[in-house]
Amino acid sequence: MLKKGFQIDLEDSLTYPSAKVICSCIENYAISSGEKLDFVSTQKPITFRLNNVLYIAGISMMRGGYYIHCKEN
Repeated sequence: MLKKGFQIDLEDSLTYPSAKVICSCIENYAISSGEKLDFVSTQKPITFRLNNVLYIAGISMMRGGYYIHCKEN
């Protein structure tokens, strides 16, 4: 079974993001998409609920820059 997920682009994709930056990007994503956000953990690995679905946030590099990937847990 495949898990669902999504990615969030970083403003400064060349710098590895701190936990604070990751949380801020996730908050901005939730606000822009109109979804309800609750953080379970703001320390790495960052876990949160988006519309009552639990996700884990990780950092990956693609095309020379970092981005946040969020997978359903």
